Amino acid sequence: MPRKPRFSPAPPPAAPAAAPGLTLSPAAQAIFDDVRKRWDLTAPVAALLRLACEAMTKAEQCEAITAVEGLVIGDAKGAAKPHPAALLARDYRAQASGALQRLLAHLEK
Repeated sequence: MPRKPRFSPAPPPAAPAAAPGLTLSPAAQAIFDDVRKRWDLTAPVAALLRLACEAMTKAEQCEAITAVEGLVIGDAKGAAKPHPAALLARDYRAQASGALQRLLAHLEK
């Protein structure tokens, strides 16, 4: 009998684009638009903003998966382990937080 997959990620929800090739969640889009409107950003700083907003969007997509499938899954032996999407969400949040801290440090100068 074929094995049933442990989890099947749902496709990410569609979001409005901030710039060509950039798809963000509504919360990340609001941050992106607000920062671009308030400050005249150099190319490297704009790239940092884009990185932070994309990481926020990916974290939200991972959290949507864990909301449906749960934070814990069973491994091949039935032992409980963290859902891979929960671990990714943690990493993406850390990436977004670090990028936003660097962005704010630059904007406060």
